[in-house]
Amino acid sequence: MKNNDIKLLYVASGKYFFSNNLPRKIAGVINSFKGVGAEVRVLSGGDLVNTSISMQSINTKYHETIKSSPLISFFRHSFSELLDIIHDWSLQKKTEQIISEFNPSIIWERSSRLHSSSLRLAKKHGIPYVLEWKDNILSLYGNSFFKIYAKYIEKRKITEANYIVVESTHLANTLAMEWKINRNRFLVAINGVDTDEFSTNDEMKQTERKTIGIKKSNWVVVYVGSFTWYHNVNFLIEAAKIIFNEKQIKDVIFLMVGDGLKQMECIELVKKYQIEDNFRFIGKKNQVDIPHILQACDVAVLPDCLEIICPIKVQEYMSVGLPVLVPDYQANKEVVTDMQDGVLFKPKEPSDIAKKLTALYIDQVNAKKIGANARITALGKFTWEKTWGKTLLDILDDQYDKK
Repeated sequence: MKNNDIKLLYVASGKYFFSNNLPRKIAGVINSFKGVGAEVRVLSGGDLVNTSISMQSINTKYHETIKSSPLISFFRHSFSELLDIIHDWSLQKKTEQIISEFNPSIIWERSSRLHSSSLRLAKKHGIPYVLEWKDNILSLYGNSFFKIYAKYIEKRKITEANYIVVESTHLANTLAMEWKINRNRFLVAINGVDTDEFSTNDEMKQTERKTIGIKKSNWVVVYVGSFTWYHNVNFLIEAAKIIFNEKQIKDVIFLMVGDGLKQMECIELVKKYQIEDNFRFIGKKNQVDIPHILQACDVAVLPDCLEIICPIKVQEYMSVGLPVLVPDYQANKEVVTDMQDGVLFKPKEPSDIAKKLTALYIDQVNAKKIGANARITALGKFTWEKTWGKTLLDILDDQYDKK
């Protein structure tokens, strides 16, 4: 079978994904499949629900639940699970309709809690099923009425899936051990980046700085992303305090791009340390604006992240030629080589972030060299076609060999 004969149904089953506004990660994955010759049809869970629901409101409700009493949390989690179960049955009807019209040769599902309709239909129609497993989602919330059933669903999906795709070798090893799955059943597809969209352009640097309101002489440290618990953006502010007060470096600007529940806490912390003049909080920006904003910067920092995967923002920073500081987690080391195309720091230690940033500030020639190497690495290893596109080709080769 030629690649252009492949018809792939991609199901982003979560209620908060919309086909007309897909996150850049999902869009990149889908484009990589098209790039290797597959015809792709997309079904998003959010297409079946009220489009006025926002991720911000969802996150707010989640954190409110965490702060509630155990009994209230139990019933809130249970109600949320019930909605997922109902949503999955609605999704099954739509998926069945698309299978009848599109006749896919592969069903590829981005995992979502308590959703198994894509697996059921794949088995019913004899279609290979690929499970894109983000992490052990059941560990992210507490007890609930349907928790045992949710574990059963996850176990069934990972047991019966033809292929399991995860975003890091570290995650594959962890899940294989935790769920007692044969490690050989996992394929690893590390996050990718559109290296044309996220490219280097020195001529744009001063133009973008003028737009944002940053001087030509400033050295700019950037963070792009959500202000959420697992990114611990406060670590970067603590590092900034050390740089300004202990290192006596004054011409550094921290550009903070994004929003989230922890944003106001970070703004208040900056005020507390009286370093407002060195911070720019510019809020959440459209995806198309991010590559331009990064052009105005000299170095990027990921203050913290989950240990299981390297976030997509790291590859984007690298692709525009920025030296990037990331916590020394195993998944991050699958992407960044310390002091060659990035810099590793001790996790959850703002003093080490400050130390590594200061070293780059002092030796800006080396910082630019690391950034240039990062761009080379992104081009050579982390285009979508070389990560997720290759994974699809590996699956197709395996399917061909089994015929």
